[in-house]
Amino acid sequence: MTAGYKSFWLIWLILLMAGCASGTTPKDNLTQCNEPRSQACTMDYNPVCGLREDDTVGPYSNACTACSDPNVTAWAPGECQKTGGRQW
Repeated sequence: MTAGYKSFWLIWLILLMAGCASGTTPKDNLTQCNEPRSQACTMDYNPVCGLREDDTVGPYSNACTACSDPNVTAWAPGECQKTGGRQW
């Protein structure tokens, strides 16, 4: 193997390892719901994943809709994902 190929594979391995180590989870991006809660929300679709008091999560069409649920304490942008066999 030439030095050029060795350098390529070394750089590729470093980038691969860095990508695995720097991943963020939705819990890193949580936004807390504010009081008082909204009573009326728009019907726009901007999906969020709502975190409930019992530590379960559920999909909501937008942040307002998530926080209008009294059991939701916080939300993360995007759809809920399964990570490690557990939904988040």
